[in-house]
Amino acid sequence: MAIRSLQDFTQLKHNVDVLLIKLSDSLAHDCKSNNNIKDVEQLRNKLNSATFKVLVVGEFSSGKSTFLNAILRNKILPTATTETTATINIIKYGTPEKAVITYWGDKDEKGNEISKGETEEIKLCQMMNYTALTKESNDKVQKIRHIDVYYPSKYCENGIELVDTPGLNTTYEYHELSTLEFLPNGHAAIFLLNATQFLSESERIYLTTFRRYMTKFMFVVNRIDESNFIDDDPLEVYIDKHWPKKLKSVIESNETIVLYPMNSKLAESGNWAESGMQKFITDLEAFLTSSDKAKEMIRPVINQSLETLNYEISKTNGLLNALNFSPEEFNNKLQTIYPQIEMARSTQKEIVRHIDERLNNITIKYENYATEILSEFANNVNFFIIHFKDDAEELKGLLPNSIKSNLAKALIEIGDFTNREVNKLKDEVSRRYDDLCANIEAVRNDLSSNQKQSLVLSLQKEISSDKNETYLLEDNILRWGGSAGIGALAAILLTGPIALIAGVLGGGVWGKFMQDKIRQKQLTKIADHVYKELRISIDDLVPQGKKMIINDSNAFKKIFNKSIESSIQNIDDMIKAIIQERKNSEEQIKQNRVKYQNGIQLLVKIQAEFNELKIQISE
Repeated sequence: MAIRSLQDFTQLKHNVDVLLIKLSDSLAHDCKSNNNIKDVEQLRNKLNSATFKVLVVGEFSSGKSTFLNAILRNKILPTATTETTATINIIKYGTPEKAVITYWGDKDEKGNEISKGETEEIKLCQMMNYTALTKESNDKVQKIRHIDVYYPSKYCENGIELVDTPGLNTTYEYHELSTLEFLPNGHAAIFLLNATQFLSESERIYLTTFRRYMTKFMFVVNRIDESNFIDDDPLEVYIDKHWPKKLKSVIESNETIVLYPMNSKLAESGNWAESGMQKFITDLEAFLTSSDKAKEMIRPVINQSLETLNYEISKTNGLLNALNFSPEEFNNKLQTIYPQIEMARSTQKEIVRHIDERLNNITIKYENYATEILSEFANNVNFFIIHFKDDAEELKGLLPNSIKSNLAKALIEIGDFTNREVNKLKDEVSRRYDDLCANIEAVRNDLSSNQKQSLVLSLQKEISSDKNETYLLEDNILRWGGSAGIGALAAILLTGPIALIAGVLGGGVWGKFMQDKIRQKQLTKIADHVYKELRISIDDLVPQGKKMIINDSNAFKKIFNKSIESSIQNIDDMIKAIIQERKNSEEQIKQNRVKYQNGIQLLVKIQAEFNELKIQISE
């Protein structure tokens, strides 16, 4: 169904809501599905919400608040050079201008809120006292659920809300959790990327998570003014040529990806034309007034519903088939399965140890190699100055280009070397991860009979000829890529030394050079001064590059562990459920078989109806 009118949208939304009610009712008969029932209710709330939430997300200090201030054309949100935003700030249309803080209510031992929190109204100018992060304020901000910011922006009319989120990949874990917990409420996302480092490992992981909850992304490449880029193409051309393809592979989208190079600080000052903001705003307005916006209120709900259905069908089918085992067969299986689970956990730990050992070796190699190459770079600059034959003015003009050229060669060598080493480790771990996934999947399959998918597949073939994916281990979850932090290192190096040389060129050294007839002495003075400053920068920057490599690797380990632990926990839960079932009488087991068969039939039917709506919304 193509959405051509409000009536089309209302009808499609109603059809999805009816299916969500059916899904919730079908899960209500299984007390083990309580978490999924809550998820379905959350999906209904999202579907029927009168607002459309656009999340502004990115790593800490990516300039989210500055970017939003530029859109609002007023410095409403606190900004700083360090990580600032510590709360979820929801910008809504409203007058008078104010902020309303909603605090968390009382929570139970599992962290679930059991009472409504209090609210407090403050002036916008007071927000810094509540949202800005300091060591002293960290405990205070954790008591805040969110802050509603009322401001008469035309971009927040008609139920649209812009959401400023705490930074990702921060040293404060609470900030990241706040953003991730709020994700299911979002309909679309503006993702701020850093022009000085494209798509870090942590950004890849966050995007993989985000695409579960929304399918519409607008990518802003911020801090474009801070990037000293090295390539034959201008930075904007390079971005358009190379970055969309890489982003497509991460979010697994076939849609055209547009990137918006941005200088948010310039935009915040009011210069939209030169900052890149005008092009972005034009496209944002087009999206918010199109049928695409309506689709984004529905499409993620359908996708998440299908994900829940796939899981519930697989789980119920496994329980059904496990009841066909005799007690002896089941006990024999457990005697085989328990050691296999322990072996999987042991393999997981061994892979993590291997990553740590290899990573330590890589960082040592990196430090030695980077120091060697950058020292050679500094020596080349030194040699260039000392042996310069022409006049001072020409040296003054050529020196920055010479530094930039030599630095580019050095960084390419360091990047190639480091990525070769990291890619070797990536390939080793990916192979072992695939093997471990296959072993875990085999254990899961062993819990049910050899005909474990016969009922599901036959029902699916009856209802539809379309492919219906069953719930399997998420073996696509690992995407270790990127440049191991070298892109950011390049930006830092270029910002540091190039800025340094600009300072040297503007200093009094040149005046002395032109006045002094002892040419070589002055060349040596300049060379010594530049070399000394470059050495200081190099000694500081090599450890920064090491830290970036480690951070990317830690992000990889985090998602690796989460993926494996989730899969093993799924098997543990299934075993516990089967053991509980087998405590029933033979008559009760027979009744449960019928219940599971009927449950699967209903779930597969609902799955087919959701798939039909998914096709309609894609037309």
